[in-house]
Amino acid sequence: MLPAIAAALHHLAAFLVVACLVAQRLMVTEPMTPGLARKVVALDVTYGLASLALIAVGALRVHFLEKGSGYYFHNALFLAKIGLYCLVGLVSILPTRTYIRWRQTLAKGRTPLFSAERRAKVTLCLDLELAGVAGIIICAALMAKGIGAF
Repeated sequence: MLPAIAAALHHLAAFLVVACLVAQRLMVTEPMTPGLARKVVALDVTYGLASLALIAVGALRVHFLEKGSGYYFHNALFLAKIGLYCLVGLVSILPTRTYIRWRQTLAKGRTPLFSAERRAKVTLCLDLELAGVAGIIICAALMAKGIGAF
């Protein structure tokens, strides 16, 4: 029963990650207001927490609840998933740093500065994060069919 619960939590965290990224991507193209900026900041916090839950539950599944780490670490697609997860995390630094800077301005009740150049960079990062997540999903689907073992 515990493996099934862990699998469900893992999938829910993954869906929450995708939802947060898509929502952020849609919101950052709108004219920024204090209310919208607060929502984007809240989404980024939720995204970070969901990402941590995803990796924590995934690690528990790999090491204790599923086929064992020997199985997973001898699968090229699993290693690709971990690599993509790390890349997505690195790419997420720029948007997160942007949103952290916004907090001071929002605390003063003002609209954060979001230049066209910064907006373009944040948008590109969110697009790259979504592409990386799509790659992770593809790897997971192929792994489920027994592909990638070495």
